[in-house]
Amino acid sequence: MKLSTKVVTSIVTLVLFICLGIGITAIVISYSQVNNIARKSLMTQAETGRRLVEAEIRNEFVILQDIANETEMKSLNWEDQREHLASIVDQAHFLDFGIMDPDGTVRYVLGEETSNLGDRDYARNALLGIPSVSDVIISRVINKPVMMFAVPITVDGIVRQVLVARKDGNVLSEITNTLGFGETGYTYMLNRGGVIIAHRNQDYVMNQFAPIEESKQDPSLKSLADAFSHIIKQEEGVVDYNFNNADVVIGFVSIKGMDWIYAVAMTKQELLSGVYTLGAFVIFGALGFLLLGIVIALIIGRSISKPMAAIVPVLESVAEGNLTDRVQVDSKDELGLIANTFNQSIEGLSQIVTTTKDATGKLDVMSEDLIQKMHKTLASMERIEANIHKVKQQAMDQSYSVSGTNKTMEEIKELTDNLNNLISGQASAIVESSAAIEEMVANIKSVTDTLHKSAASMEELLKASNVGKQEIQKVTEIITAIESDSEGLIEASNMIQNIAEQTNLLSMNAAIEAAHAGDAGKGFGVVAGEIRKLAENSSKQGRSITLVLNNLKQRINTAVDVSDEAQKQFARILKLLVQVQDHESVIKGAMEEQTIGSGQILEAMKAINDITSKVKDGSRNMIAGSEEVLREMQKVIHTTQEVDNSMDDMNTSLGDINMAIQGVNTVTQETKESIDMLSGEIEKFTI
Repeated sequence: MKLSTKVVTSIVTLVLFICLGIGITAIVISYSQVNNIARKSLMTQAETGRRLVEAEIRNEFVILQDIANETEMKSLNWEDQREHLASIVDQAHFLDFGIMDPDGTVRYVLGEETSNLGDRDYARNALLGIPSVSDVIISRVINKPVMMFAVPITVDGIVRQVLVARKDGNVLSEITNTLGFGETGYTYMLNRGGVIIAHRNQDYVMNQFAPIEESKQDPSLKSLADAFSHIIKQEEGVVDYNFNNADVVIGFVSIKGMDWIYAVAMTKQELLSGVYTLGAFVIFGALGFLLLGIVIALIIGRSISKPMAAIVPVLESVAEGNLTDRVQVDSKDELGLIANTFNQSIEGLSQIVTTTKDATGKLDVMSEDLIQKMHKTLASMERIEANIHKVKQQAMDQSYSVSGTNKTMEEIKELTDNLNNLISGQASAIVESSAAIEEMVANIKSVTDTLHKSAASMEELLKASNVGKQEIQKVTEIITAIESDSEGLIEASNMIQNIAEQTNLLSMNAAIEAAHAGDAGKGFGVVAGEIRKLAENSSKQGRSITLVLNNLKQRINTAVDVSDEAQKQFARILKLLVQVQDHESVIKGAMEEQTIGSGQILEAMKAINDITSKVKDGSRNMIAGSEEVLREMQKVIHTTQEVDNSMDDMNTSLGDINMAIQGVNTVTQETKESIDMLSGEIEKFTI
């Protein structure tokens, strides 16, 4: 493959990989960022819808609570209530009002029918004083979705009745319809049962469309049902699902205080439309850069290959032996530098060929002279080898004579060494025995001194044990007194608990009386509540104190038992110390007798050691003389062996020199032939 083609291919491949890498990275990052922003936007829209619904419900509760607080409502007279509610039902934008008694019976104003709502959660919450709203239900009377609101009617702080209001359920769908965005974006609401309660498609609301249940009959709703199953279990989040052959992304949030969920949906295609546009732009941009890279690669390839082509004819001429041709390149870039360097290399090669041609002539003359001198050297080496054989035979005769004498001297030295070893062993044994006896005497003396000191320590230990026994007895008396005092504290703690319980009963009675007193007794009821809390805290603290005191009493009882046991142990220690003191006296007398006997043995061992030292000195002098004679004999043997070894080395060296001379002779002949061949090859170059 041509160099220009390689350059173009390499640059195009590099540009292709760079464009692909940048394009894929841009698409992936853009997809992630746009996806996150779009999902956050869905959550923002859902949060806005949730706030609108909560505001609408709060507003309805405020209106109904104001109505419930009016004088006509608090009169608890049905006729007055019905007349007043009938006059404001249209103004308040409700479908109907009703009054519910504590037994759950409801009398409606406009419909004039009655029903029982005692089993409904929103009705029970209102009886407890909590304003509540029902789920969206389908009224079979008016054939439209409705919601039931319920707020308490209180008289003197007590819930006497409940104001019930029926509201058009489409108010939730009106809120969801106002918040749609984009071409495919829309909002809806569902309850925790997975039933749609507000939607731009009223059929879903009227039919109470529940995808989770419907999917059991219609498998095409499986994806939507799975999404709803996830939504009703979470407070907020984002879910993907497929509905009507469209991929949909939904953001949802729970509405506080109600089992409703606000959802915002949009097709994934519209949500990520910006990413698709960016992907197309990146692909076309990458193709444009790739075409530009191909053009640049062609230009660079031609600029590199053209100068290189001019070098090829010159290289072919050099291969044929012509060193006169040069490369003609006028560029000053790296290719021009390569051409100049190539010309300089050819010039240097021409000079080397000239120098080599002159040197081969001189080497030819020198090789002839070297061959003649090597023949003379070989004859001289043969004469030296004969003389070395004679000297070696004489050295061997001398070595045999010296070896016999040396063997006799070694036997004499061995006998002397054995005698000296025996004497040294005896001397060492005596020295070791003396050292052992001296050490034993010192140990006996040290033990005797230690026994004297131990006797004094035993006296002090006896005194300290008596003092410890007395102190333990005092501690026992103090602990017994603490035990008596703790029983009094337990009785006081029990009295505090009784007082707290009585105070608690009094506060409960006071709270009951305050409730009977109505508004006039509210302040006193608050005080009674605080007193009850204080009494409960006092009772709780009293129980904690009693528990701590009981634990403390148990620990004190344990401490008394431990103190008694400690007194018994101190009595045993005193008894054992007296016995140890008696044993020490007996040991001290025996050690003093042992000291006297050890001194007599030590004097006898010193006398034996002096005699052994004199015998050992005589043996040492005999060994020194034998060693001197033996060393001289060894020197003679060593000298003889060195002469013999030197003769062997010389003989071996002569053989090596002889072989080397023959090798040099052969190499010289081959060198002469190589020089003749090199001269023939150099003659081929044209300089």
